[in-house]
Amino acid sequence: MIEYTITIENTGNVTLTNVVVIDGHTDGSEVGTIATLAVGESKTLTTTHAITQADLDSGVVYNIAAATAKDPKGREVTGRSTDNSPLDPNDPENPGTDPSCPDCTIVPIEQLGAINIFKTTDRNQTYNSVGELIEYTINIENTGMARAKH
Repeated sequence: MIEYTITIENTGNVTLTNVVVIDGHTDGSEVGTIATLAVGESKTLTTTHAITQADLDSGVVYNIAAATAKDPKGREVTGRSTDNSPLDPNDPENPGTDPSCPDCTIVPIEQLGAINIFKTTDRNQTYNSVGELIEYTINIENTGMARAKH
């Protein structure tokens, strides 16, 4: 489970109302609504994302939040999140930015591949002739897991 902390700050010079924060890549796209946000004021919301098999297979989760609000004249004001703790671009584990979302927050997923193989046969069977076939049952199990890197 990835927990995101989203801070919304009014950097304008008028009070904003009906601030709606959405994040389509979390569990429930609407993160929350803030009735009013005064000039210079900030509010913090949290949301989560349950890691999917697609996330595990890709080894990374790219994510961005957006907010819409109304100014005193009823005009729409919008903003998108930026990552306040970006990954080191020189880190060989850095998956790089998503070309379709260069401002996305990047969460690398540690991929831990592992496999078990079980081989069995019917030991109650008697084998006593050249050329007799021994039947084996082979079970293969993917025991790997992954987790978000911090």
